[in-house]
Amino acid sequence: MEKAILTPCSESKFPNVPALKFFEAEGDLLYFGATHYLNGMEDGATLSVADFMLKFDYQIEAICQTSEISRDGLAVTDDTGGVYLDECLVIPFLMYAEEWFGVYVCHRMEELLQVGVTLNDDLTRFLYESRFGPGSTETP
Repeated sequence: MEKAILTPCSESKFPNVPALKFFEAEGDLLYFGATHYLNGMEDGATLSVADFMLKFDYQIEAICQTSEISRDGLAVTDDTGGVYLDECLVIPFLMYAEEWFGVYVCHRMEELLQVGVTLNDDLTRFLYESRFGPGSTETP
């Protein structure tokens, strides 16, 4: 695994998942801190980046083929030994690390295909509160 000099991104790509930190490497490549995320989880000791790469091998291979990405550059490490994965693996990684995430994504995709638009929970809450007021128990 190659070592890389990583600079923390000023904005998170996924603000609803605050523990997921993104970093920029040379050539405008984005990586996220996979080991940092797993270490911050309650049951993170049972999970590992190597296990993720093994269990999601088929999907990772499909991502590499369709995006014409070399598998060699998908993971890098820093001076501390932390493993950072290419941003293209963030969705499969979250599906591996968080049991609820895969189901959540499927529901949002179903909503998108049926209705033509989907909203995240924070935006839905904001729109509801802006219409009915904070803490309102009114039903639309």
